Amino acid sequence: MPLLPYIRPSHDRDILSIRDIYAYYVLNSTASFETNPPDENEIARRRQDVLNRSLPYLVAEIDSTVVAYAYAVPYRTRAAYRFTVEDSVYVHPNHLGKGIGRLLLAALIDGCEQAWCRQMIAVIGGQDNAASVRLHESLGFRRVGVLQSVGFKLGAWADTLILQRSLGAGDATQPDEPQVSPMVP
Repeated sequence: MPLLPYIRPSHDRDILSIRDIYAYYVLNSTASFETNPPDENEIARRRQDVLNRSLPYLVAEIDSTVVAYAYAVPYRTRAAYRFTVEDSVYVHPNHLGKGIGRLLLAALIDGCEQAWCRQMIAVIGGQDNAASVRLHESLGFRRVGVLQSVGFKLGAWADTLILQRSLGAGDATQPDEPQVSPMVP
């Protein structure tokens, strides 16, 4: 019987695992449009930026090993976007297809709903990410657009698919201002 992952907030000690998981996707897919994997200092800086904005940065671990991570960042920096976040979910390639990404994204959605967030955007790169599209759609995201051939990676042009999901009351009520400004890193 497979072990269920434990979902928890990330810690500083997770940085190397996060870096290694992300590096795989940078080097081997269009899940990220980065072409050079960031080092551990850059991963740590990015994680701290997320935490400084009072947004969730989560990991999934099995047998004390980080096998996936997810976080939310402001969708855009202009003030009118302050209630909208963009999600990222990365699962170690040896753990794909086991439902870990779904558990992690569901926990991320819950964390963002408990914060000040009202909309979540998924920006999915490339034609090789059908699993990411299915994951997001299974949790209530809907396709809202395609940016065609906006990236060039691994010798081919890549599209970006945009999906969106309301969080909490969504746009049905006026939002409360966040206690920590999402615009301040």
